[in-house]
Amino acid sequence: MPAFDLHAVETVEPLDEVLEGFDEQAAAQRPLRAVLDARQPALPVKRANRTSEPRRPQPRLAYLRDKVAGENLAFAALNTLGTRVPGAAGPVTRLLEAGLSDRDLIDESHRVLTSPRWVRFHEMRVRH
Repeated sequence: MPAFDLHAVETVEPLDEVLEGFDEQAAAQRPLRAVLDARQPALPVKRANRTSEPRRPQPRLAYLRDKVAGENLAFAALNTLGTRVPGAAGPVTRLLEAGLSDRDLIDESHRVLTSPRWVRFHEMRVRH
């Protein structure tokens, strides 16, 4: 497949609004990503669509702040806290959500769809 650009919009939205129109949004967006935590009233949502508009990548300083410092260093510290002190998981999640900001950018698909991940994820734990 030839390389292509994506127009990505990242927001934090009320859970009920995202769920209300999820099927239609999932059909219209390629890709649509929503990180669900049913205990929280809002969730981060990322929509991306192919575009031929001129590129508007995220500024380098904002990328370092969001992707390196926020999504890796701060997330790692809070993840460790939440793992060692399970009662802190709710406040830690709210703190992480408070640090999220809206983004609107156009860039090469591989830059929009990937980011560095230095943190081991524990997204779901199933107990039998």
